[in-house]
Amino acid sequence: PKALSDEQVARVVGMLHAATGTAAARDRAMVTLMLGTGIRIGSAVALDVGDVDLANGVITARCVKRDRVQRVFFGPNVRGQIARLIATLPGPGPLFRAPNGQQLTVRHACRRITAWLDRAGVHDASPHSLRHTFATRLLTRTKDLLLVQRALGHRSIASTAVYLTVSDDRLRDAVAQ
Repeated sequence: PKALSDEQVARVVGMLHAATGTAAARDRAMVTLMLGTGIRIGSAVALDVGDVDLANGVITARCVKRDRVQRVFFGPNVRGQIARLIATLPGPGPLFRAPNGQQLTVRHACRRITAWLDRAGVHDASPHSLRHTFATRLLTRTKDLLLVQRALGHRSIASTAVYLTVSDDRLRDAVAQ
């Protein structure tokens, strides 16, 4: 899987934080959500404001692969971005809206995120790379493949096992002990 490096994430997030305007604020919240939860882009754009429980840090993703419903947990950084976005919305309805107020399409969201990645000089990544980045970071932090499996909503551990890579530095450190 193609995950972004910490430096690439910092560049993309930095560009989004420096940008102004309604579309930039929406894109910032969407990228923060995807990096902070591993949610797929299709699930993200399908979210309604009512699917977000800010108090408990939980999203109910209703448009998940194979038409499942998934509880997605998020932390304070995601909470802040989503709360700021919701505060700008005129009421219930789609969380991520097009300029006409309708739900943002997956295609439009992909184009927007890809444009932000390109502007940040990250040309070999896609919106799905944000999911891979989340999974890689979570596995590195927790060393728990089952936790990553659950966070990503994978039915099979084999789907999650692709994130098990051994870096040369880690191997060198283990052999040296």
